[in-house]
Amino acid sequence: MGLLLRADAEFVPTAEGLWIVTNHGAQRIHDPALYRQIDHVRTLLTGDLDRAGILAAAPEAERVLAALAGARALRDGTPGAAADSAEAAFVGSFVGDAATRVTAFRTARYLLAGTGPLAGAVADACRVAGLTSVTAVADIAGGEEADLLIDVTGRDTLTWAAPGRPALVARAALRPGQAWLAPVCPAADTVPWSKVWAGTASPDGGQGTAAVLRVVAAQLVQRVLRRVTAAHHGAPPATFRRIDLDGLAATEHRHPGDGLRRPGAADD
Repeated sequence: MGLLLRADAEFVPTAEGLWIVTNHGAQRIHDPALYRQIDHVRTLLTGDLDRAGILAAAPEAERVLAALAGARALRDGTPGAAADSAEAAFVGSFVGDAATRVTAFRTARYLLAGTGPLAGAVADACRVAGLTSVTAVADIAGGEEADLLIDVTGRDTLTWAAPGRPALVARAALRPGQAWLAPVCPAADTVPWSKVWAGTASPDGGQGTAAVLRVVAAQLVQRVLRRVTAAHHGAPPATFRRIDLDGLAATEHRHPGDGLRRPGAADD
C-alpha cells in the first residue's frame, strides 16, 4: 500500500516557507524551497508508490515527506481510491479505507419516516448521495427493519430500541422559520424535541422554500454520511443544529440548556 496525500491538505506559501493546512490543523514550515518541491512530489502521492518508490522517482522528496508526515498530511492509500467520488475524498480526509466506508454508507438499508416537503427533499438528497436502499413510510409503525432510521415526522419522542431495529437514528424537524437537525445517535440516546427547544426563543416565520429545504436535507444526509463512515475527529458530533429558514444562518446547541456556539463547521 502506497502513500496518499490527504484530500484536505492545502499548501499556503509565505515569504519564509509555507503553511501546511489539513483538518487536523496548520503547521508552519520555515523552508522557502520546500513549497516548490512539494508541487512536484504531490503528483507522486496517489497511493501507487510507497516511500521507497517515491524516493526512487524523486530523491529530493525525503524532506517533503518528512514535512508532510509532521503535518499529518499523509496516509496509507489504495491506488485510485481518492478519485472514487467526492464523498470518498471527503471521508478520506478523516479516515482510511474511504471507498469501502462510502460503499457501506450507500448500500445500508435506510427507513425514511415522514411526509411533506421536508420528507420529499430528504428523499431527493438520499438519491443524490447514491443511497441504494431507502424505504419511505408516512410514520413509524414499529415493525420495520433497517440499518438507520431517518425521522422527519417531527414527533417529540422516539421509541425505537427493540432488537432488530435501526442501530442509529437521524432526526430533523421544522418549526416556524426554523429547521432543527439532531445528532445521529442510537435510538436510546435521542432527546425529545421539547427538551431541545426549551429556553429557546419563540419561533416565527415560514416553513422554507423548496430550495431552502434541499439545503436542510443535504445537511441531514451529510450528518448520516459522517456518522456511518466515522468521518470526524474524536467522538461523533453531538450538537443540535438550528437553521434559519430565511437566511440559512445556523447555530449549534451542544445540549439542551448548554448554550450555543457558532458556527458548527467542526461538526458538519
